[in-house]
This record gives sequence, C-alpha cells and structure tokens, in this order.
Amino acid sequence: MGALIKNILPLAAALFLLSACNDNQTAQKVGCSSSDGEYLQVGFEGTSDTCDARIYVKKQEYADSGVMARLDAYTLDDREISITWTQVDGPEALIIDRQALNAQVVVPYVDEVQTLTFEVSISDGLLTSTGGQVVTVLPLTQVFRPVSTLLNTGSTSIQLTVKGLTNGTAVSVRPLGGTAVAGVDYRLNEQIALEVNDNLLNVPITVLQSGEDLSRYLHLEFSSNGKTETLTFVIASEVLAGASSAVSVSSSSVGVNIPSSLAISSSSSSSVTSSSEQSAIPLRFEDACNGVFPSDGVFPARVDNPYVGADLYVDPNFESRVESTRVDIGDPQLAAAMELVKTQSTSIWVADVEKPCGVEGGGQFNLVDHIVSALGVTHEAPMTMTLTIYNIPGREFGSRAGGAGDFDLSAQGELGYRKFIDTVAALMASAPEIRFVVLLEPHTLAKLADQAVSRNPASDSAPAVFEQYYKDNLAYAIGRLSQGSNIYTYLDVSTPEWVDSISKKAALMNVANEVLELAGQFGGAVEPQVEGFVANTLNYIAYEEPFIDDVYRSEVSRLSIVGYIDSLRNEAAVFPSLPTSFIVDSSRNGWGRPDRPSEIGYGKEYLLDNRGSQNSWCNLKMAGMGQFPTASPDMDRSYIQAFYWFKPPGESDGDEMEDEYYGCASEAAMPAPPSGGQWFEAHFIQLINYAWPRLLSPINDET
Repeated sequence: MGALIKNILPLAAALFLLSACNDNQTAQKVGCSSSDGEYLQVGFEGTSDTCDARIYVKKQEYADSGVMARLDAYTLDDREISITWTQVDGPEALIIDRQALNAQVVVPYVDEVQTLTFEVSISDGLLTSTGGQVVTVLPLTQVFRPVSTLLNTGSTSIQLTVKGLTNGTAVSVRPLGGTAVAGVDYRLNEQIALEVNDNLLNVPITVLQSGEDLSRYLHLEFSSNGKTETLTFVIASEVLAGASSAVSVSSSSVGVNIPSSLAISSSSSSSVTSSSEQSAIPLRFEDACNGVFPSDGVFPARVDNPYVGADLYVDPNFESRVESTRVDIGDPQLAAAMELVKTQSTSIWVADVEKPCGVEGGGQFNLVDHIVSALGVTHEAPMTMTLTIYNIPGREFGSRAGGAGDFDLSAQGELGYRKFIDTVAALMASAPEIRFVVLLEPHTLAKLADQAVSRNPASDSAPAVFEQYYKDNLAYAIGRLSQGSNIYTYLDVSTPEWVDSISKKAALMNVANEVLELAGQFGGAVEPQVEGFVANTLNYIAYEEPFIDDVYRSEVSRLSIVGYIDSLRNEAAVFPSLPTSFIVDSSRNGWGRPDRPSEIGYGKEYLLDNRGSQNSWCNLKMAGMGQFPTASPDMDRSYIQAFYWFKPPGESDGDEMEDEYYGCASEAAMPAPPSGGQWFEAHFIQLINYAWPRLLSPINDET
C-alpha cells in the first residue's frame, strides 16, 4: 500500500511544496493537522487528542511553469467528506474542479521562481478543517515550441506557440544552418524581427533552388527578453524526393554557415537501406550510417540510472499526432490534458532497415533526424533518448503479430541484421552528448523461455532454429551496443500473463544469463553490459493491485507488474552477472475507469485491471494512461529505475483483420481500429479519459 500512496501522484506533470495546516476550532471538535513523513494529515481531533486524519497532502515538491498540474492529496478513509480548494496568494492560477480531491491547476507562466498558496477545506457536514498548500513554480525552460518541426512541401512559414511572452513582444530570429542546396531548401534570408500575436509566432521562410547539395536541416536561433533558444527543423522526405522538379520562388539568398559537425554530405549512402531516394546525411554521421564506430570522441562517465537528472527527448512525430487530435477538441479541459500529454517522452521504435538513415514514409523522422533534433535543442541537463530495437531475424517467430521483420532465418538475414545493429550502435556512439536507453528486441526472451519449458524437441524442430538465431543475435547486439559508453541496454521480460509460471520465470533468467555470456564474443575489449530489464512492454497490466483481499493476494505475482518483478528478481539472484533493475512501461496501465475500486475486497471487481483475461491486449476498452515518464518513481523499491512510455499512447495495437493474434475483434477491444502503429484517435481520447492519476475530473465519457 505504501508504494501506491507514493505513486498515486501525477509524476513529472506537477510537483508541489506543502506548508503547515491552519486549525479551525468548532464547538465540539476542532480541525487538526499532524505531520506523517512526506505527508500532512488534515482531519478532526479525536477523543484521545489524536488527529483523526481524513486526507493526506504532500509537503514538498515543485511544479513546472505553464503545465496543467494536480493538487496533491489522497485519502484512505471511506467516510464521506466534502472538499474545496481555493487559491489565497501568488500569481493567479486556474483551478479546475475545486471539489475534487486532486483538483487540477493550470499553472501560470513565470520568468522566476514563484509560490502559489492554496487552501484545502474539508467538511463532514458538521465540522470543517483547513490546510494550506504552497506550490513552488519553476520558470520556463522552453519558451518557443514549434507546432511541427517537420517542413512539408508548400510550407511558407514556421508556426510556433510562445509561452510567457505577451502580445507585441519582439522576437529576433536568425539562421544558424542551411547550406546552399540543389532542389528545395527552406531558408531564412537574414536575421529578422517579429512580434508575438495571440501566443503564436509565425516565421516566414523562403523556398529556393540552386545547384549545390541538398540540406536536410534548418537551424534557427530565437531571442527575446534575454532568453535564447536554438531549434532544428527537418525537411520532409517527400520534399527531398521531389527536389528535381521543385519550382523556385526566390532567385537569391543570403548564405549562412552551418556548424561543421552538422555539415551535409552529398555522397552518403546507408549500408542498411535499399531506398534509392537517400536523404542527405550530416558528415558527423556519414561513417555511422555505414556501420563504422567513431574512432575518437569524449564520452561522459556512465551513471547508475540514465533517467535521473536528465531531460527526456520528446518525439516530434508523437507531438504532431497528438496536436492533430487536440486542435479539433472543443472541451478546454480535455484539450489542456492533451497539451500536457504531447510533451511526454515516448520511445523511438527502430523496427525496419529504413529507420536508421533512410527515408521514412509519412513524414516520419529517421534516427539521424531524431539525433540532430535532440542536439539542436538548448538544454542544461543531460538529454536521454529512448529507443526500442525490434527487427531480429524471424521476429515474433515469423508470425503476423508484429510482422516478421526485415530479416529471415538465413546466413544472409543474420548478416543483414548485424549490419543494421552496427549502424544503430554507431549512430548512438557518434552523439556522446546524449544518453541512449535501448530496449532490445521485445518479446524475444519471453518466447525463448516459453519454448524452453514447453517445446517438445522430438516433434517440434522449427522453434529450435529460432532459438539459435535469437540467442546468437541478441548476444551480438548486446556486445556491439556495449561499445558505446553512452548506451544503456535493457532486455524485455514481457508480462506475468506470458511468463506465467515459476518454471518459465526461471527459464527466462537462465536464457538472459546465457545470452549475456555469449555477448562476450562480440564486445571486443569491452565487457558486455546490460543495465536491467523492461516489464509490461506494449501491455496494460497494473503496476500494483492494492485492493484485492488477502485470499486473492497469493495471485499478486501474476496480476501485477510489481509482483511479477519481485518474483523475477528472486530467480535472477542465482546469476551474479545479471542486473536486478527494472523499467516499467506505464503508457497504458492506468485503469482510471469510472468504477475503479477504492477499498479492499474479494473478487475480480476489486482488481484495477478487470479486463477478464490478460490474454486480451489489443486496444483495450476502459484502459487509461498510467504514470508519466519519470525516474525512480517508487520510494519503496529503488530497483524500479523509471516509469516510461515505450508504447506511444494512441498508436493502435492492430486492426480487426489481425484477430487471430491480437484479439483486436474481441469484446475487450475498441471497435474499428486502424492497423498496428497507426494513430487511433478514439483510443487516445479514451486513454486520457481513464488515465490514472486522473487527467480529467470529472471523466468526460461523451467526447
């Protein structure tokens, strides 16, 4: 229960500092407060002069400027009380649903640290007690946020939302990069002065044609009121592909310089892509796109937890998808929630041969684009980017579920995969300024463990072929990734529904140990490293199940992620070389549905995850977003390194034609889904509606 209390907070979205509570006296009893560790108890004095706590409020945390935050309180008391929040001091904030236990607050934009004071009042119908809460607001870290960092055909301006600057504020914009080009180049001719209008900034750009090499990037510097930020914009692949037929709308341009580390090569080609329409690659990454590790470079010292103290990279493609839904939302509370969600970090899936350096369809960034985008953002803390590599030969045992991938079970397929791994590893090593967290080949270990326990060697020879390729290529990937000291590799342990027995859990850890030992053949002079494991990837299983009765609690290792992790740690203890740290995919395991249980009882109705069968996992009804990505979220379990969104919420698990493998046409799934990986707007809205911690209060079931 302790971990539930600590993790019921809206992590990373709102952090608060609470002050002492003011007592109100009544004729019979008086309001009271007392300190209990991190929390302040607010209630009424009992007959023995003790404080009969009704709610608990947290004492010390902070909030970022301009976010939609949540006033932080919880209760373990089923006695009915009314709650009201009011603001009594500080810059004005908008309180949404004042009567909610966790009322939401739209925090104002500030240029320096400010404090907001709120008062919570509770009443049982006869008595009233109040407590004070101080919110410490941190100043903005990013004023200029592009609506999109992708420049498409026909673009004549760049639009940015501007936070913390009033109408008429002057903004200076100057180009930092964008060489002369052949075909289409988006370019600022010179430094220009603009003004903010209705929290928007429109930057005019020029499309021009010349006879030089094609630039892939435009780097702009924005300055206002003493604050300067640098942003990188990426030219869409479709623009590059059509460059030869582009029409010039400007015959002249003022040339600008581009940093040598991001200079463009006209002769680059990737050893792992078959595309004939290559995007131009910055010189810094040209060798890496051919699988060659950098021969020099200064790498930072490794850290115990790559998420601690880091800025988390936000995928511009995810931002764009969320924004495409948000702009049509009429409900201001739901729109504000989407504004908050689109700033969250999600994993970049490297799941096909085009992703590292090739041309991605649909305006999607390739990995080089993501790295350049991350390097172009001004930030004080280290940057952490999370990747999921998912392309092992014979992926998913060659089934339609997840697709069979680009490489078959052959010597040629294995060679292609290893070149693919070399390229991805070299790209990350070429950007030592960034910490890379890599989830390596989801489902693979679980399939190996399943086969180790269930396969009949006498009659089932095909899986044995998969096993050999899986182990050898996982080991190769670990060895190669270990050569970059800025790369932190994690293995996927799937879910307790899949690894559903003690024998399978033991087999899972045994296979992990075997693969790690094999990796020593491929790491050269560098000892192979695996930082930990990821649980619940792509799935919906609740982190904890705190409300099931003791009789049912014997099933906790099967029903909850934290129970599953604890049981895996027991199995891993016999292998000294294995890590015991975990990350949890919390993107869709919130389960904040309207009938979410709030008290302990017996039966499945007291489960947070009440889908009936954990075998159902396609676009689930009633599921909600879980905890926001955050480091070290569980104060009782230091081995939980982070909650993170490996599956971007809103991406479909699959369509109804994939029912054989996904259950996408089952009663548990939302109807009419698009194909896997495509944007499923209805499911995205549901995930916000049923998020836990709540993003909406009350829930908007009619959207």
